[in-house]
Amino acid sequence: MGNFISAMLARWRQRRRERADRVVGELKIRYHTFRIILTHNEISLNLLRSLDQSIRWPGSSDKDLAEETEELLNVTYELVDGLNRLTGDRYGALYEKFRSLALDIKKALAVAVEKPAEVLHCISFDGLGGDYRALVGGKAATLAMLKQGGFPVPDGFAITARACGRMIAENGLETFIQQRLQRLGSGRLQSGELEAEAAEIRRRILASSIQGELEQQLRLSYDALTEQGKSAISVRSSALVEDHLEHSFAGQFKSVLNVTSFAGFKEALREVVASNYSPRALL
Repeated sequence: MGNFISAMLARWRQRRRERADRVVGELKIRYHTFRIILTHNEISLNLLRSLDQSIRWPGSSDKDLAEETEELLNVTYELVDGLNRLTGDRYGALYEKFRSLALDIKKALAVAVEKPAEVLHCISFDGLGGDYRALVGGKAATLAMLKQGGFPVPDGFAITARACGRMIAENGLETFIQQRLQRLGSGRLQSGELEAEAAEIRRRILASSIQGELEQQLRLSYDALTEQGKSAISVRSSALVEDHLEHSFAGQFKSVLNVTSFAGFKEALREVVASNYSPRALL
């Protein structure tokens, strides 16, 4: 009888140890999965910051933008997969949502990369289709769509992000701006340094020149819109970062009204581009 009770107690202790081991094993797996999710979340935030800088700076290469986007999509998939595993397949529908969004993002990126160079400076509202949104920003594309739909929208044209990037490149500002944006994105600036760095970027853009082919295309578009300078126009931003749903950029970018000359138009364009680098816009 004593041996039987001892055997029963031994089996009971063994089963308890096995259950405890299983619980500990499951907790270790969940803890490891959770740590991976946190790591991927941090990576995704860093990639988003990097992409935001690339979008703010029109001189970024298409290759870098495509590579960062692909990396962000891969990390996002890992986040979806990790969340689903951690919750016992409660969010399986996120896989299809991710695939749909990834496809839309890749299509938009392809449009931005594959447009021929001759249309990447100035595009009239009459010829600006919805597939140009990635090149000119949502506000310009929407105004063009409304005008083409018969709504009372004034005539106008959009200057592409690449055209602004070309202005920056032809003035040798790419490296300077990239270095400053990387420093601003590090989060290690002392009090007052953000304003100083942003002010120096804006100062150099305002002092830049607009010449060559870019100036010629701007002149043609300006003359066509104003009938050789006979009417005043407004110059405002349709910056790509204004399309972010999670932020409000109202009032952060420059608008210049009552421009009455081509020289004034070029100055207004520099002011609008420079306003993308105000302290508020860079936060």
